[in-house]
Amino acid sequence: MTNLYDVAVVGAGPSGSYAAAQLAEEGHRVIVFERRSTIAERVCCTGIVGRECIERFELPPQTISREASSATFYSPAGKALHVRKNQAQAYVVDRGALDKALAQGAQKNGAKYLFSTRVCDIHPENGRVLLKVEQEGHTQDFESRAAIISSGFGGALCERLGLGRIGDFVLGAQAEVETNAAEVEVYLGQGVAPGFFAWLVPTSGGRGLAGLLTRRSPRAFLLDFLSMLEARGKIRLPAGNFAYGGIPLATLPKTYSERTLVVGDAAGQVKPTTGGGIYYGLIAARHAVATVQAAFEKGDLSARGLAGYERKWKEDLENELRIGQVARRLYESLSDKRLEHIFEVAASNGIHEEILTSSGFSFDWHASAILEAFKHKKMRRILWSLS
Repeated sequence: MTNLYDVAVVGAGPSGSYAAAQLAEEGHRVIVFERRSTIAERVCCTGIVGRECIERFELPPQTISREASSATFYSPAGKALHVRKNQAQAYVVDRGALDKALAQGAQKNGAKYLFSTRVCDIHPENGRVLLKVEQEGHTQDFESRAAIISSGFGGALCERLGLGRIGDFVLGAQAEVETNAAEVEVYLGQGVAPGFFAWLVPTSGGRGLAGLLTRRSPRAFLLDFLSMLEARGKIRLPAGNFAYGGIPLATLPKTYSERTLVVGDAAGQVKPTTGGGIYYGLIAARHAVATVQAAFEKGDLSARGLAGYERKWKEDLENELRIGQVARRLYESLSDKRLEHIFEVAASNGIHEEILTSSGFSFDWHASAILEAFKHKKMRRILWSLS
């Protein structure tokens, strides 16, 4: 016996719960499948979003741990580059609290949630989406008129639907720590996080998150980074609470098929420069909701009828993603020696201050800052030498 819903959402992260809340509010029968046992279970996400994200999606104030108006970047040799603006540019969100608040909002609107539940298979058939679900060792079949996959990076569902796979990704590792840090700190260099970066982000109550991105050996690099921070008196080593996860650096070849859309990390809608995906995932989820709603009204849930979703999210994000990917490849090719030189050029010419004060600067949109850096002759000379 099957259970029929209007929309099945796979994954209860921010994108999935936002979509579930909006569709349930419109009167649709929505079910959300989440593989975690509880909504607040730790994930590898620092939870930094910009002011625009907070305001545009009215994220609950109680989920914000800290405002951030400044940061210090450390070069491989330990040189510091401090950046600051007069008002907060970013907010550290408690990711567990955010997931819980958004899920509660969706449930209040009528969406049903099933936890400790893994969607094993999904495919459209006979005018329905058929889902095979496993919960506590038992399998059950569900049916829906449409489905939204927001299950995070990895998994085989998108491949089974013929949407391809994301081949370029990085590994994230993070730990909750006790810290006396007063602002966000970013550490660069091959010895800390080869090709990427590490961070120490204070949250609240004398606690913070320390983590990094790397293509290999995430645990080993994280332990070395934590030891370095402890030796400098910045943290006390955690007893545990380590989190690991894959973060996409490219987009899924196709994000729609018959009766099905893909959003968030599962679609690769993530900033290639930082690995942040909350805001871009919410933007895509809003387009997914509008597309599904219009498809219901027209009675057309075919792949052709849902193709507008991909056009819409790309109008918002594709340029940012493309420029971010170019910047990512350039940065990943930098040796520590070149990185030190860039630090010196930026500091001596005040390039970082010009970018911060430019009218186009935004924490959520990096393309303008990247292009601004290319305007400086010395910086452009260094960057073009890498291409």
